[in-house]
Amino acid sequence: MNAWLLRARWWVVGLTYGIPAGIALVLVERFAQDESWSAAITFGGVLGLLCGGAVSALTTVRLREDAGGMPPETYARVDRATRRGPVPADPQERAAAYDLVLARSTVVRASRTPSAVLMSGLALLAAVGGVTRSPWWWAAAGVCVAVLVFAVLVVPRRLERRAELLAEPPS
Repeated sequence: MNAWLLRARWWVVGLTYGIPAGIALVLVERFAQDESWSAAITFGGVLGLLCGGAVSALTTVRLREDAGGMPPETYARVDRATRRGPVPADPQERAAAYDLVLARSTVVRASRTPSAVLMSGLALLAAVGGVTRSPWWWAAAGVCVAVLVFAVLVVPRRLERRAELLAEPPS
């Protein structure tokens, strides 16, 4: 995440992510779903700002809280250390990254079952659409299965490995 977004106010983050999400939803509703412009703008604008904007703003606020009071300049380094790259040499940054990985791991573990149920159901519905409506629905089913595997298997394992790397070395 960009460092300026981590320092920005919550509503700036919401607009930064919500407007592109809203525009994409407007275009999908207008051209793929063949809705009127007014319906597409209403749907895309409201859903884009609520989902894309609000979720992004809340995620950023949580990141600030979970970073353990680090100065804003270090948010980006701490966030990057939770995902990839070398372990930070600074003990405070390392501890903040470890705490952030544990916080994310808790959220991922708590959402594992609901994510599996939701994505399995959506994959099943998309497969039914592939049989009864159009072969294009098989692409949606494939995306749902990919998200299912990523959310339930890949992300938790990645967070566990990263937590092991960031844990305090034995003295």
